[in-house]
Amino acid sequence: MESTRPPPRIIVVPPPARLPFSGRVARVVGSIIALAGAGFVAAFFIPAIGPRVGVQVAAGLTMFTLTLVWVLNNRAHVRRRREFNAASAADLHDPLAPRLEGLWKKQGRHAVEMLRAALSSEPPEPRAIVVCVGTRPPADVPDVFFEPMVVSTTQLLGKRLWLAPVALLVIAVWVASLTYRLPVKINLSGFTYIIMLGLGAGVSWVWNAGIRPRYYRCAPGIVQVLQYSFRKQPPLIRSYPVSAGTLVIVRNMGRSFSVLLARDAQDDALPIYLMHEAASVGMRVWQTLLSTAPIPQLSDAELVG
Repeated sequence: MESTRPPPRIIVVPPPARLPFSGRVARVVGSIIALAGAGFVAAFFIPAIGPRVGVQVAAGLTMFTLTLVWVLNNRAHVRRRREFNAASAADLHDPLAPRLEGLWKKQGRHAVEMLRAALSSEPPEPRAIVVCVGTRPPADVPDVFFEPMVVSTTQLLGKRLWLAPVALLVIAVWVASLTYRLPVKINLSGFTYIIMLGLGAGVSWVWNAGIRPRYYRCAPGIVQVLQYSFRKQPPLIRSYPVSAGTLVIVRNMGRSFSVLLARDAQDDALPIYLMHEAASVGMRVWQTLLSTAPIPQLSDAELVG
């Protein structure tokens, strides 16, 4: 196919030598400490164990679990780094990559600010910039023209949305246990995490699917976010053409695959790993980013067409 637009500048940031202490690792550590703390508190209410023994057991299990998790994760990270360096093409090694290793720790707008700071010392780039952070190299996809793909809120929340009915079921059983004499009594404190995630996913779905519907639209060379209002007015459209001025940060950790888009003062995140059919959506997003086909004329009023 004849090229009509320059392909983006691809910067591959290789995995660091050791696993960075990122926000995700901090959440895992915090969750383990919280669970150990719950066991520590429960020890005071079990006379057979005793507070002193319970504290010692909880502290010991916490330190052992944290050490084991860190060692196993770091070994897996070193193995993936070795495989990544062996599989990455030499022509993808950009001289700017060593200055972007901090993207392994930065998230959201902080990552965009760091990327812009690194680019400020370079001459203006006449094309889009795609930064790949992760243990997987950029996908090798054909440069083809395809019809626009639309991602709905339901598809976007796919792997989290099932928690909403589970949370409602737990609350319903708890209410029934208070109202009627059921043989089983439920303590909501044991389901706090599930209830919070479920209600959060449910509220997000109601807001983004019913009150202010939001859609992502991908076509060759462009990603758009369409935000509708409750009054059914024309949508607010944020466009990210794969051209000069657009920054894309792709985080590809295998199962965890997300895309951060930034242009001028706007930015949007596309957490593909949470979606249904994440693999096919991810390949389509790669085709969107790497395509040199002409950008089609997209309707401002209709999702497709």
